[in-house]
Amino acid sequence: MNGNASLPSALAAAAVLAMASCAHDPRPEEPSSYVGKRIQMQELDRNRDGFLTRDELDANHRLALEFATYDTDGDGRISDAEFLDYVEQTTD
Repeated sequence: MNGNASLPSALAAAAVLAMASCAHDPRPEEPSSYVGKRIQMQELDRNRDGFLTRDELDANHRLALEFATYDTDGDGRISDAEFLDYVEQTTD
């Protein structure tokens, strides 16, 4: 068997690796603390709609007890941005 038979496969693999290393994600990299906060919200968001309501929170959860404080637009839901404000203000 000729050793050149695998050359096209090797070149194709090298091209794929080169393209993958050049791929650019246009979003800025999120700090790991931000990612942790997003995961925390996702765990609380039982219906996965991107918002937290009083019904989704345990009655004794700190956010439930101070819900009106962090529901800054008064729509009855805690958005992602409102949740991040809550986390930043309650964790130091």
